[in-house]
Amino acid sequence: MMNCEQSQAGMIDVLYGEEVKPRLGFEFFQHLSQCSECNREYVEMVETREMLGEWKVEHQRASQPETGRAAFAFRRSLGRIGWWPVFQKIAAGFLIIVGVVSISQYMGYLGGQRLVISEQQLTETVQDRIVAQQTEERQLMLRALLRVKEDMELQQRTNVGQLEQYLLSLEQRYVENLEENNHYLRTLLSR
Repeated sequence: MMNCEQSQAGMIDVLYGEEVKPRLGFEFFQHLSQCSECNREYVEMVETREMLGEWKVEHQRASQPETGRAAFAFRRSLGRIGWWPVFQKIAAGFLIIVGVVSISQYMGYLGGQRLVISEQQLTETVQDRIVAQQTEERQLMLRALLRVKEDMELQQRTNVGQLEQYLLSLEQRYVENLEENNHYLRTLLSR
C-alpha cells in the first residue's frame, strides 16, 4: 500500500503522463481514494495544469494570423493587462517549487529517509503477496464448496423427507386397497 510520501513523489509523473508502471498508478489512485489530503493536493495540481493549458491556448490564438483588427485588438488587450505576465511567472514558479519539493522528498532530503528495497526483499514481498492472495482464494473456494455441500445435504434431506412421505402415502393406499378387497371378498363369500 502506498503512503503519502510515495504518493507525493509520484504525483508529478502521474499528473503529466510520465511512464508510470500500471501497478504504481493503481496504488497511487487507490491511495488518493483513501487520503483526502493527497487527493486535495492532486486536484489542485490538476486545476493548475488546466489553467496553464488554457493560457497557452489563448496565447496561441492571439499569435495565429486572424483577421487583422481582431488579432490586433486581442494583443492590445493583453498588453494592457499588466498582471498577466506576472501571474504566468508565479504559476511557473509554483510548479518549479512543487517539482523541487517532490524530487527532494523522493531523494529522502525531506520527510524522512529514502526507502531503499533490495531486489531480494522486493521478490520476497511479491512472493509473500502472491502466497497470501492464493491462500485467500483457497479459503474463498473452500467456503464456496462448504456452502455447496450444505446445500446438497439440505436438498438430500428434503428429498429423503419427501420420499418418506410418498412411501407412507403409498403404504396407506395399499392398506386401504387391501381392506377394500377383503370387504369385497367377504361380500362375495357371504352371498
